[in-house]
Amino acid sequence: MDILTTDHIDIPKSWRTATRKIIREKYRKILVLGASDRGKSVYCNYLANQISIAGSTVVFVDADVGQKDIGLPATISLAHVSPEKHLTQAKPIASYFVGAVSPARHFISMVIGTRKMLDMEQADFTIIDTTGMIHGSGRALKSFQIESLQPDVVVALEIDHELDAIVNAYRNFRYLRLKPSRYATKKSGRARKKAREKIFKAYFAKAHEFTIELSRLQFQRLPLFSGTPYDDPRFVYAEHYPEGTTTVVKDNHSRKYPGKSRPRRL
Repeated sequence: MDILTTDHIDIPKSWRTATRKIIREKYRKILVLGASDRGKSVYCNYLANQISIAGSTVVFVDADVGQKDIGLPATISLAHVSPEKHLTQAKPIASYFVGAVSPARHFISMVIGTRKMLDMEQADFTIIDTTGMIHGSGRALKSFQIESLQPDVVVALEIDHELDAIVNAYRNFRYLRLKPSRYATKKSGRARKKAREKIFKAYFAKAHEFTIELSRLQFQRLPLFSGTPYDDPRFVYAEHYPEGTTTVVKDNHSRKYPGKSRPRRL
């Protein structure tokens, strides 16, 4: 039974054949690559449902920080998949905060976060979706992810062999090269932005303020609170660290500050 085979969704024959091979050969870690608008989400949903119907457990790692199927934009998310629900209805059980809706300049966070989500939950099969960046810096990111994740199979959704550079560089891995669904549609940048805004708005609809003691917080990716504090009447807080100076101010208008770091406004 194919849950997703309807008049509105085209499931190519090659997808069905590849899915049967993945289940039969027990390719447990499945990395899905493809440019934007190649239908990666539709494919992941189809594959997850078919694996579930076959009686195996599936977890989904959503490593597309810009166009999310599960969880918040700017995060890498992990969820269990059930055959009764569409992939987008799955609730994330864990997330890794990357902090940006584009992977550019965040490669380390992308690679570490995806690997952390992969290692967090065990299942018969794990499907890992990725961003649509496949050229230039995007090609480098995919290379790092392949090396880090060590997938049992890479599903390449492509048109006109556009993933050749990645496939040729990592031809020691197993690939299933598939064409996109003919119903895959191109989304504008504006549409993508609106989709993210909708998710954020729904998530924060019931948000409320609360106070946490500063001493309970641990900052890992910025220099603040990693240096040596010093007193300066011009600043709320200031500290030296090997790369320069960090200062916290109430108002940064018309003032000059020592050190290379920009003031951080409260």
